[in-house]
Amino acid sequence: MKKFKLVLSTWVAIILCITVTPAAFAMGASENVGDQVVTFSDFTQLAENQCLEKSVIDSNGDVAVVGIERVVAGRSCYSTGSTWRVWFTGVTINAEFYMTVSNDAVTSVYDDSISVIGGTYEDDELTMTSTYGKLSFKVTSLGSIMSGKCWLKGTVTGSENKIDVTWRM
Repeated sequence: MKKFKLVLSTWVAIILCITVTPAAFAMGASENVGDQVVTFSDFTQLAENQCLEKSVIDSNGDVAVVGIERVVAGRSCYSTGSTWRVWFTGVTINAEFYMTVSNDAVTSVYDDSISVIGGTYEDDELTMTSTYGKLSFKVTSLGSIMSGKCWLKGTVTGSENKIDVTWRM
Protein backbone atom coordinates (compact mmCIF):
# COMPACT_ATOMS: atom_id res chain seq x y z
CA MET A 1 0.00 0.00 0.00
CA LYS A 2 2.88 2.37 0.79
CA LYS A 3 4.36 1.71 -2.65
CA PHE A 4 1.02 2.53 -4.31
CA LYS A 5 0.78 5.86 -2.41
CA LEU A 6 4.35 6.72 -3.36
CA VAL A 7 3.69 6.00 -7.05
CA LEU A 8 0.40 7.92 -6.95
CA SER A 9 1.96 10.97 -5.26
CA THR A 10 4.85 10.90 -7.75
CA TRP A 11 2.43 10.94 -10.69
CA VAL A 12 0.41 13.77 -9.16
CA ALA A 13 3.60 15.79 -8.66
CA ILE A 14 4.67 15.16 -12.28
CA ILE A 15 1.28 16.21 -13.63
CA LEU A 16 1.29 19.38 -11.53
CA CYS A 17 4.80 20.26 -12.69
CA ILE A 18 3.91 19.74 -16.34
CA THR A 19 0.77 21.88 -16.17
CA VAL A 20 2.04 24.65 -13.88
CA THR A 21 5.68 25.18 -14.82
CA PRO A 22 5.31 26.33 -18.46
CA ALA A 23 2.66 28.91 -17.55
CA ALA A 24 4.73 30.30 -14.69
CA PHE A 25 7.85 30.35 -16.84
CA ALA A 26 6.08 32.17 -19.67
CA MET A 27 4.57 34.74 -17.31
CA GLY A 28 7.88 35.54 -15.63
CA ALA A 29 9.65 36.10 -18.93
CA SER A 30 6.86 37.72 -20.92
CA GLU A 31 8.68 41.05 -20.95
CA ASN A 32 11.18 39.47 -23.35
CA VAL A 33 8.50 38.81 -25.96
CA GLY A 34 6.82 42.23 -26.16
CA ASP A 35 6.28 42.99 -29.80
CA GLN A 36 8.73 40.20 -30.62
CA VAL A 37 11.48 42.66 -31.35
CA VAL A 38 15.07 42.82 -30.17
CA THR A 39 17.10 45.97 -30.81
CA PHE A 40 20.83 45.53 -31.26
CA SER A 41 22.80 48.76 -30.82
CA ASP A 42 26.43 49.73 -31.34
CA PHE A 43 26.81 46.76 -33.64
CA THR A 44 29.40 48.64 -35.75
CA GLN A 45 31.93 47.96 -32.99
CA LEU A 46 31.80 44.21 -33.64
CA ALA A 47 34.76 42.62 -35.37
CA GLU A 48 34.20 40.11 -38.14
CA ASN A 49 32.75 36.82 -36.87
CA GLN A 50 31.58 38.41 -33.60
CA CYS A 51 27.90 38.32 -32.72
CA LEU A 52 25.28 39.81 -30.46
CA GLU A 53 22.45 37.55 -29.33
CA LYS A 54 19.57 37.57 -26.90
CA SER A 55 17.54 34.77 -25.37
CA VAL A 56 13.80 35.37 -25.71
CA ILE A 57 10.58 33.50 -25.07
CA ASP A 58 8.69 32.61 -28.25
CA SER A 59 4.92 32.62 -28.71
CA ASN A 60 4.74 29.00 -27.45
CA GLY A 61 6.56 29.83 -24.21
CA ASP A 62 9.79 28.16 -25.36
CA VAL A 63 13.26 29.66 -25.13
CA ALA A 64 14.68 30.90 -28.45
CA VAL A 65 17.77 32.90 -29.44
CA VAL A 66 17.76 35.91 -31.76
CA GLY A 67 20.98 37.40 -33.02
CA ILE A 68 23.15 39.20 -35.53
CA GLU A 69 26.71 38.39 -36.53
CA ARG A 70 29.15 40.49 -38.51
CA VAL A 71 30.47 38.18 -41.22
CA VAL A 72 33.67 38.27 -43.23
CA ALA A 73 33.70 40.95 -45.91
CA GLY A 74 33.58 39.45 -49.37
CA ARG A 75 31.19 36.62 -48.41
CA SER A 76 29.02 37.87 -51.25
CA CYS A 77 29.83 39.60 -54.50
CA TYR A 78 27.33 42.24 -53.34
CA SER A 79 29.40 43.29 -50.32
CA THR A 80 29.99 47.02 -50.43
CA GLY A 81 29.24 47.62 -46.74
CA SER A 82 28.95 45.55 -43.58
CA THR A 83 27.42 42.10 -43.98
CA TRP A 84 25.30 40.64 -41.19
CA ARG A 85 23.87 37.20 -40.52
CA VAL A 86 20.43 37.64 -38.92
CA TRP A 87 19.05 34.56 -37.16
CA PHE A 88 16.31 33.03 -35.02
CA THR A 89 16.96 29.67 -33.33
CA GLY A 90 13.95 28.10 -31.66
CA VAL A 91 12.92 24.66 -30.49
CA THR A 92 11.21 23.65 -33.75
CA ILE A 93 12.05 26.43 -36.24
CA ASN A 94 15.44 27.87 -37.15
CA ALA A 95 15.79 30.62 -39.75
CA GLU A 96 18.58 32.90 -40.94
CA PHE A 97 19.65 35.11 -43.80
CA TYR A 98 22.43 37.54 -44.66
CA MET A 99 22.02 41.24 -45.34
CA THR A 100 24.49 43.88 -46.40
CA VAL A 101 24.17 47.35 -44.91
CA SER A 102 25.87 50.43 -46.35
CA ASN A 103 25.28 54.04 -45.22
CA ASP A 104 22.34 53.00 -42.97
CA ALA A 105 20.57 51.27 -45.88
CA VAL A 106 20.09 47.61 -46.75
CA THR A 107 21.75 46.99 -50.11
CA SER A 108 21.34 43.21 -50.48
CA VAL A 109 19.87 40.09 -48.86
CA TYR A 110 20.90 36.52 -49.69
CA ASP A 111 21.64 32.95 -48.52
CA ASP A 112 18.54 32.20 -46.50
CA SER A 113 18.32 28.97 -44.51
CA ILE A 114 15.29 27.41 -42.81
CA SER A 115 14.92 24.20 -40.82
CA VAL A 116 11.75 22.84 -39.23
CA ILE A 117 11.58 19.94 -36.78
CA GLY A 118 8.28 18.05 -36.89
CA GLY A 119 7.03 19.72 -40.05
CA THR A 120 7.86 21.23 -43.41
CA TYR A 121 8.16 24.69 -44.91
CA GLU A 122 7.28 26.09 -48.32
CA ASP A 123 6.87 29.35 -50.20
CA ASP A 124 10.05 30.83 -48.71
CA GLU A 125 10.76 34.34 -49.95
CA LEU A 126 13.62 36.72 -49.23
CA THR A 127 12.74 40.38 -49.81
CA MET A 128 14.30 43.74 -49.08
CA THR A 129 13.78 47.47 -49.12
CA SER A 130 16.32 50.14 -48.29
CA THR A 131 15.40 49.78 -44.60
CA TYR A 132 14.97 46.02 -44.08
CA GLY A 133 15.66 42.46 -45.18
CA LYS A 134 12.91 39.89 -44.58
CA LEU A 135 12.66 36.11 -44.86
CA SER A 136 9.10 34.77 -44.92
CA PHE A 137 7.79 31.22 -45.31
CA LYS A 138 4.85 28.95 -44.53
CA VAL A 139 5.26 26.14 -41.97
CA THR A 140 3.03 23.05 -41.85
CA SER A 141 3.19 20.49 -39.05
CA LEU A 142 3.43 16.78 -39.75
CA GLY A 143 0.01 15.46 -40.63
CA SER A 144 -1.03 18.97 -41.71
CA ILE A 145 -2.66 19.54 -38.31
CA MET A 146 -1.45 23.15 -38.08
CA SER A 147 0.11 25.66 -40.45
CA GLY A 148 1.08 29.30 -40.31
CA LYS A 149 3.07 32.07 -41.92
CA CYS A 150 6.45 32.78 -40.33
CA TRP A 151 8.96 35.55 -40.89
CA LEU A 152 12.27 36.97 -39.70
CA LYS A 153 13.16 40.60 -40.39
CA GLY A 154 16.23 42.77 -39.86
CA THR A 155 15.48 46.51 -39.94
CA VAL A 156 18.13 49.23 -40.03
CA THR A 157 16.83 52.13 -37.96
CA GLY A 158 18.95 54.74 -39.77
CA SER A 159 20.16 56.29 -36.53
CA GLU A 160 22.28 55.49 -33.50
CA ASN A 161 23.70 52.34 -35.14
CA LYS A 162 20.74 50.08 -34.37
CA ILE A 163 19.27 47.01 -36.05
CA ASP A 164 15.84 45.78 -34.97
CA VAL A 165 15.27 42.05 -35.41
CA THR A 166 11.59 41.10 -35.44
CA TRP A 167 9.95 37.73 -36.00
CA ARG A 168 6.85 35.60 -35.97
CA MET A 169 7.46 31.86 -35.61
